[in-house]
Amino acid sequence: MSKGVLVKGGGRAGVKAALELAERGVKVALVAEAGALPNGHDNSYEALRFTPLLLRAAHHPNINVITNASLERLHGEKGDFKVRIIQHPRFVDAAACVSCGKCEIECPVNVVSLTGSDEKHKAIHLPLLGLKSVPAAYCIEKSGVSPCAAACPAGVNSHGYVALIAQGKFKEALDLITESAPFPRVLGRVCNRPCEANCTRGKIDRAIAICALKRFVADNNSTEVSLKRTHDNRKGRVKPAQPRVAIIGAGPAGLSAARDLARMGHHCTVFEALPMPGGMITVGMPRFRLPREVRQADIEDIVRLGIEIRTSTPIGKDLTMDDLKKQGYEAILIAVGAHKNQKLGIPGEGLSGVVDGVSLLRAVNLKQPFTIGSRVIAIGGGNVAIDSARVASRLGTKEVSIFYRRTRAEMPANDEEVTEAEQEGVKLEFMVSPTRIIGQDGKVTGVAFHRMQVTDGESEGRRHTVPIEGSEFTVEADTVIVAVGQRPDFSFLEGDTTLTEGKRHIVVDQSTMATRVPGIFAAGDAAYDSGPMINAIGMGRRAAISIDKYLRGEPVAKEPVHARVTPVEVNLNNIYIPSIEPQEMPFLPMKERRGNFEEVELGFTPEMAMREAQRCLNCSGCSQCLECVRTCELDALDHSQTAQRYDFEVAAIIAGKDTVIIHDSELITTRHGIHLLSSSDADFTEASSIAAEITEELTKHGIESKPLLKEIQAPAIASPTGKPRLGIFVCGCGGNISDVVSITKVLGYLRNLPAIAYVSGIAYACTDEGSADIKYAVKKNNLSHAVLAACSCCNFDQICFSCADRRILCKTKLMEGDFNSTYYEFINIREHCVWVHRNNPEEATAKALSLIQAGIARAANCHIMTNGRAVIPVIAETKCRACGTCITVCPFEAIVLKENRNGSSVSKIDESLCRGCGICVARCPSGALQQLEFSDTMINASLAAILTKK
Repeated sequence: MSKGVLVKGGGRAGVKAALELAERGVKVALVAEAGALPNGHDNSYEALRFTPLLLRAAHHPNINVITNASLERLHGEKGDFKVRIIQHPRFVDAAACVSCGKCEIECPVNVVSLTGSDEKHKAIHLPLLGLKSVPAAYCIEKSGVSPCAAACPAGVNSHGYVALIAQGKFKEALDLITESAPFPRVLGRVCNRPCEANCTRGKIDRAIAICALKRFVADNNSTEVSLKRTHDNRKGRVKPAQPRVAIIGAGPAGLSAARDLARMGHHCTVFEALPMPGGMITVGMPRFRLPREVRQADIEDIVRLGIEIRTSTPIGKDLTMDDLKKQGYEAILIAVGAHKNQKLGIPGEGLSGVVDGVSLLRAVNLKQPFTIGSRVIAIGGGNVAIDSARVASRLGTKEVSIFYRRTRAEMPANDEEVTEAEQEGVKLEFMVSPTRIIGQDGKVTGVAFHRMQVTDGESEGRRHTVPIEGSEFTVEADTVIVAVGQRPDFSFLEGDTTLTEGKRHIVVDQSTMATRVPGIFAAGDAAYDSGPMINAIGMGRRAAISIDKYLRGEPVAKEPVHARVTPVEVNLNNIYIPSIEPQEMPFLPMKERRGNFEEVELGFTPEMAMREAQRCLNCSGCSQCLECVRTCELDALDHSQTAQRYDFEVAAIIAGKDTVIIHDSELITTRHGIHLLSSSDADFTEASSIAAEITEELTKHGIESKPLLKEIQAPAIASPTGKPRLGIFVCGCGGNISDVVSITKVLGYLRNLPAIAYVSGIAYACTDEGSADIKYAVKKNNLSHAVLAACSCCNFDQICFSCADRRILCKTKLMEGDFNSTYYEFINIREHCVWVHRNNPEEATAKALSLIQAGIARAANCHIMTNGRAVIPVIAETKCRACGTCITVCPFEAIVLKENRNGSSVSKIDESLCRGCGICVARCPSGALQQLEFSDTMINASLAAILTKK
């Protein structure tokens, strides 16, 4: 745009000024901060009167409408302003959207206002006045990433699946979970839940039970559902004949990487030292927390992708990493996990009766023989210590105690697990540290401890603790379980320190998981000190992306993948959100737990899951569940949209009185060339005055202003000679019509009519594709008359704005650039049939057939020209919307807009200029223009068609 006019804000007056300038031939950029042009928020007389002007402005060739936009920068002076506009994404293609509303129906997010207003709507919605808005296209409300989703190391969209569960969409929720991460059943039981720790609802009463909800959908859906997107992501990928990636370790990190690599089309082989895959989730978690069949189901889902797992195949003496390279593996991922128990480093650890927690849990899970005493002491504060103590209590020991050198709040174990251990009779002692293990005849008899105290300073983010002098005490025991941490076993590296650092873990770039050696990557506990399972999954996923890039010869990017993002910040200080009672997890009764390894947490019922999910505040608006994308048949949704910047050179600026204008970093209220509207929206006098003033200014600056040139040639429409060729098109309106009217029955009936040359159904007539299909069929089948049954403006004697914007587009697309002798007849079956008979599909279908046949009868007997005499169209003023379409298309400038006594505008025809070409009649979206001379034959044919039984 060059040397035009910018109109920023100004409400109705701003639109009026823009329209007047455009009709004088001036190019105008009409910028609105809202998602649609303004027309108030009511059905007042002023709003109804203004709507025709709004429609004209929206479709005027000289007006560039930029909604959802703001003014970023303004420089220059009168006659030569340089403007930068930012258009914020609406995440919907306004040109493609037909406002069918399916996306809104499927959207699970009901946005709760976190600003104190009472406004409530779906995350995807129509702005302002809905279908009366211009453009009448949907937009998506996004305020960022919700705190729960931002906190997940594996990139699981927790907000999205919680929103879906709240609407009862359990399959879709699992589909969304498994798109990001494997092991939904396992994670639903053992995840450390960083999402819940960051949940906004937790600041009000209690966090949403996000983990339990994940478990619910995973337990209550088939594996086919959980693999849907996984398999979809593999479409188009060609699996190579030979494996290219070797993965050492079949734990969470290794299998997560294998799954993602399989989805990317790579062939992986996983080498596992244990006799079964799963790593610590298989051998390190007891059944009462994680049943075998649960973890097996998750692993089988991954293996089903075609991943090869070689169990009982350790990397080391018989099969080295060099051997893997010689066998043709181009990339290696080390994901061995932390299975080697760390020692206390105190006297007595070699006594009989001292066992490490990992070995104990492995023996229980693999059903290997082991012995345990009657008085058991577990030393440590992690999940292994808690699990070991709970296992011991189920094996019939008299007393089980856990000793930890810090406070309960500092225990790394899940708080719920600690609580359950206490409920099962496990005793906990805090701020104590072992000094030696006491024994007799080579067997454990007790442990000596001293009490600890906190000192100043921190180490690795934790407070220092030191022994209290003279506080030593002894506790009797015949079994001591040491569970103070685990580390990976790197013996298979045969002393090579190229990859490791201090033998604790392999050195990697945490964003790419690449090691110092090209082609070798590491993830999980092998690359980081022992951490939660969800962290290992996140690292496995990052490694998979980097390996994929490496195999394709692309640089392994030094940038975070699935990295933590900045969450939205919700200030709850000045907002009242009522507390909602959370759902309590059902538990196995306490009396049934002793001697019983059955699962303790029983899971939510469907009703409980939905009620718990409905507590979500949807604090980021859109949850990115992508249900709208799945639903939209026109691919009008684009969640990847970003803000767009537009640079304009304009000669003048019009702004609303409430618009903030920053010029050269200075807040201004008045300046030469910047016109501020001060009148109300309903008063157009000032808008017209400013438009006239600017037109005069443009002329003084040598900028030509002239009316829009019409380059439209009148068509040679004449009476059809011979038998007419009729084509019928029936629009389903994306379900808005076809969900009530049986399109199949209608089309089947019409195809049997002898006078019809062509019959077709159209999904959306008002889209570019739909209009193009109709025009192509008309030309290919040489149709002289085309009848479109859709939702064109009705002939009711009232002002109705429903879908008016889309209907104008429909006729514009259908008629533009192809003015031939084909006559179009438009039939409204949406309002007349669907809206009136929504609850009676049979009656709606029968009525649609009657109306279509009446249209066929009129079209077949239509003669636009009668004996060569021009027939002047007649305008029904009660139907005229003053949209200006007829003025725009008339090649003889025979139509103008005039104001009625009541203040509304209507079209008027100058009969001295009119040539009766009929273009205006064909293009009129409201049916206000009529040119037909109805003969007795036409009337009788139309009535007969309506009265004939279908």
